[in-house]
Amino acid sequence: MTYFVYNTEPNIRGSGYFNPADFDAVEQYMTHFENSKYLEFIQKNTEKFYERKQCEDELSIARRKMQYWERQPEFCMKRAEEKIKIVKKKWGQHD
Repeated sequence: MTYFVYNTEPNIRGSGYFNPADFDAVEQYMTHFENSKYLEFIQKNTEKFYERKQCEDELSIARRKMQYWERQPEFCMKRAEEKIKIVKKKWGQHD
């Protein structure tokens, strides 16, 4: 089956070595946050059941990845919240 952002096939492994300290935790978090907004948009606007189900599966991956980056020592929620406001505005969502 095709996917929108995240491959949901079982046993998909990363490309190898990964050190989270090599990445900006907020930027990585925001990548997955933006992906989640895209998936929520598709889920809300599609009439096709299989697309809604695929979005649901991929949203769980996006949320899991966001939680991972939130746990990193250099993650700054205050900095992320500023960026979240911008993304929510882009997607027409307001607090």
